[in-house]
Amino acid sequence: MPEDKIKIEGIKSKKEFREILDSGQKINTRFFLTYIKKTEERNCFKIGFIITKKIGNAVVRNKIKRRVKEALRDIGFSYDTGISIVFIARKAIVGADYLNIIEALRKLLKNI
Repeated sequence: MPEDKIKIEGIKSKKEFREILDSGQKINTRFFLTYIKKTEERNCFKIGFIITKKIGNAVVRNKIKRRVKEALRDIGFSYDTGISIVFIARKAIVGADYLNIIEALRKLLKNI
């Protein structure tokens, strides 16, 4: 794995999800409803996904997660303080191609 790519950690606990959803900044995009919260930890980039079964089966849901993670790595997003993001997927992301996802994430990260 190249060293210039960012390390992305997953949000695992329900408590952490709830904290971000309750007090994070809410941003709407075509593919996601996103909650973003800055943290005190340095160089910490955590993401979590909420993708319901209405979006698709397990294969489709995991594909969405992989594409978003890789798009974030390709963008090369860097932030000096910690940041936690929860993505709530919308149906439109199923048919989206990779370049559209990258463009949507760039616009999203500009708003931070």
